[in-house]
Amino acid sequence: MSNVYFFKNADVLNLDDIPAELLPEDRLHKADGASDIKYITSVLGEAVLRTVIIKKMNIDNSQIAFVRPKSGKPYLKYPRNFYFNISHSGSAVAVAVSNSEIGIDIEKYRNPDLRVAQRYFTAGENDYIKNSSNPDFAFFEIWTAKEAFAKYNGSGISVPFFKTSVTDKDIKDKIFTVKKDDFFISVCSENAASTVIKDIDLSFFDENCIH
Repeated sequence: MSNVYFFKNADVLNLDDIPAELLPEDRLHKADGASDIKYITSVLGEAVLRTVIIKKMNIDNSQIAFVRPKSGKPYLKYPRNFYFNISHSGSAVAVAVSNSEIGIDIEKYRNPDLRVAQRYFTAGENDYIKNSSNPDFAFFEIWTAKEAFAKYNGSGISVPFFKTSVTDKDIKDKIFTVKKDDFFISVCSENAASTVIKDIDLSFFDENCIH
């Protein structure tokens, strides 16, 4: 099963409300101007992830070790056999965890420029949007699915991203997409169909034992 922890109001978040133990010292710095929300959602994403690991693995926060390669997505050095991926958009954060490889993307809804689809999406993906009763909705389905798949296999935004069609059955079966409020969330994993979305707020930290 894949679980997604969804926090949508980071714009009104005070970082003092998050237990200090969950805010690694190397990530604490003063953000300013337009970058504020990006900084807050980045810190919040890791705080949520650490809380989930502590609860599910029953380990001390100090035992959690991340590896952040220069290329490719970060992973856990300890504990192993625990997979995660984090995505941010606007004031929202989505943290996906699973017992197998996983990718996630979240995007806030806005009026899309469908010319983007013609330029960057495959013929099959464009046909899916064209034949949809709600092309704007379909655009975000495809876009977030492509991002989630790229993060799932670690390719990032590269040539395979533009040439790979998420409407192909072997990929489509790995994708779960849902609209939460003003946000589209897509998850890519081997067990995507069993994905559970959990809305969380600051009480999420209070309900877990932080060591």
